[in-house]
Amino acid sequence: MPWSGSRFGGGLALQGGLVLYGAAWLVSLIGLLAFRAARLELGMPVVFIVLITLGTLTSAWLSQRPLSENTRLIFGFLDATLALFAITAQPTFNALVNMPTDPSIEIYLSTSLLWYFTLRTPLMVSPASVLFQGVPVMAMFGLIGSYLFAPAVPYLFLAFVMVLIVMLIAARQVEWEVRLPLAIIGRYVLVVGIAASMAASVVAFLFWLILGELISGLVIGLPFRPSAARSNVPALPALQVGAGPVVPSDMEVLRVRFLRGDARYLRMDAYDLYTGRGWNRTRMGFMLVEPNARGEFVMPQPPEYMHQREVYAEITTMGGVHQQFYTPGLPVWLKPSEPRRAVGFALHTGTLWVRRPLSPGSRYEIRALVPPEDPAILRGRDAITPFWSAWSESARNARVFELVRRLTSDQPTDYDKVLALKHYIETHTAYNIETEAYPPDEDAVEYFLFVAREGYCTEFATALAVMCQYAGLSARVASGFLLTERDPQTGEYIVREKHRHTWTEVYFSGLGWVPFDATQNAPVINAGTLIGGNSGSDPSHLHPLLHWRRLLDGLIIAGVLYLLWSLVLAKRFTTPQGMLSRGGRLYARLVFMLRLLGCPAPAPYQSPADYLKRCAAILRARERTPSAASLVEALQEPILRLLYAPAPEANAAKESVQGKINALRQWMGREVGYPRLIGRAMILKWRDWSAWSDASDEIFSLGYSAQRGQRKISGLSVSQRHGS
Repeated sequence: MPWSGSRFGGGLALQGGLVLYGAAWLVSLIGLLAFRAARLELGMPVVFIVLITLGTLTSAWLSQRPLSENTRLIFGFLDATLALFAITAQPTFNALVNMPTDPSIEIYLSTSLLWYFTLRTPLMVSPASVLFQGVPVMAMFGLIGSYLFAPAVPYLFLAFVMVLIVMLIAARQVEWEVRLPLAIIGRYVLVVGIAASMAASVVAFLFWLILGELISGLVIGLPFRPSAARSNVPALPALQVGAGPVVPSDMEVLRVRFLRGDARYLRMDAYDLYTGRGWNRTRMGFMLVEPNARGEFVMPQPPEYMHQREVYAEITTMGGVHQQFYTPGLPVWLKPSEPRRAVGFALHTGTLWVRRPLSPGSRYEIRALVPPEDPAILRGRDAITPFWSAWSESARNARVFELVRRLTSDQPTDYDKVLALKHYIETHTAYNIETEAYPPDEDAVEYFLFVAREGYCTEFATALAVMCQYAGLSARVASGFLLTERDPQTGEYIVREKHRHTWTEVYFSGLGWVPFDATQNAPVINAGTLIGGNSGSDPSHLHPLLHWRRLLDGLIIAGVLYLLWSLVLAKRFTTPQGMLSRGGRLYARLVFMLRLLGCPAPAPYQSPADYLKRCAAILRARERTPSAASLVEALQEPILRLLYAPAPEANAAKESVQGKINALRQWMGREVGYPRLIGRAMILKWRDWSAWSDASDEIFSLGYSAQRGQRKISGLSVSQRHGS
């Protein structure tokens, strides 16, 4: 709907429109930043910024043009159609900006929302369509929060709520031609924004308690973790085991170039306390390491290890959010390209934490110690707990413990015990990323070994680590990435989300934590693209929601057709052409209030003067409404001036009409009561819908009839106009 300054109060509406479109631009930019704050990859973020800026400027320019109803109908149809193409044609859009398409359902939908609110910016030609820009951005926040909690997301959501409130205030100013003081707007935005964010946090927590299992199972693809009432183990392990199917993703997150040496794993974290359903750490502390004058971090030297080899690597982050520096072994030296005041170093896990997450494009050099894997060396060492690390054996499972005793009783060395346990897992279980979630009350290792007999890397690593602990060996699980894919042109390792891996580490005296991978020789039922990266499996079979993708497309098409049909139907019942004036809206509001008091709707082509006289007579005939009749009679003369007088007189009568309508509304609230008025309004709306005429149809028909009357009597004098 066009709302030019000449039609709606000149500079006031123009100023409000600029604020409205500026806030819409900020909302779109916040959505883009939220997308980047999550572990998502953008090919060229500058392209999105340019599209959002140009699209918003185009909408602001179009909103000042006299657009016809047919043009607005076309814009609405294009907006609805774009929602469909943002989902079905996302790979095509991604290819235009060299951005990979992720098959994960939550990331796929997030990317579709990004494209939708970016490409619809040139279609915001009315205040209502501008306000709708907040809907896809809000949906994106919900999706991002369902599968990843990035540190910047809550702050971006707070900014989004505040800017959205500014949009609502600006739209109100444009519609009602009022101007609120800046101080009042600032206080209102701050208080309501913080309150809304707190309320959203509470509602999200309640949804987590009530609908957590449903949302987690259907949207995230993982079962909800059992509560303490359903299990005797900790309810929220840091690393969950037996969580259900996983979805491989081709999103590139890191690039690794070895300047000296080589490694198979890129470590992220380690866990040593098994809870029955996952892993926690017995120690969570870390020390702060400050840089030297050259910006280098030198880690405290671990106990003297024999036969350790040092590797030197250069690592670049490509996408996502990273809270730690990834290391090819136990880190001893670090030099980031961006200056940092300090890093947190956990010696017992070899983890390097950072306060400020690594952004895409960050680069750092690292030197790390990698333990030997030579059997001759390992057989000469005992797998005992290091004296500098706290360690606690996991709670025993009798059935698993008996199996471990039988497998290791005849092994001569600790290394042979580990190999025997590893060989049993490889020959009695299978690798399958589509493994269903384990029952929440079952011990994950026992269920993996004796019931399911299949799982993916987390179950394999957990089973081997727990069995080693039952054999009296110091073992834990480590998480990170498996380095398998190399760029043939540069020689760098390409690390993708699908390369995330979990393996087992066993501590050998004088050697350190030696990695063992129980998935290495296991039979494969469905590996997806997590390990080798060469599997031809169809990603659409890896997530339950993707089975319904065609149904989702069909529902979207049906929604677009329904929207088109409703718009055509609205056009059919909206026969007049043009735009409703301010006076027409006030008169329509007055008619609706009088209908709530029991007056009939205006007859076709009935003049406002005749209608108000009739309503005043009806109200005066009743015992409890003579005061309302007086207010209606007082409105007859100013409403006629507002509708039919020239612009100067109409503007002068506007405040008088507004004041009297407000007085009538206050009387209705005081004498009739708001609960009863709400009930009457709902009944009245239902009757209008049943008669194929909603409140907007009534407003337009009343306003247009007033404008036709204005054109018919345009040649009369002011007194003659009032008499009509």
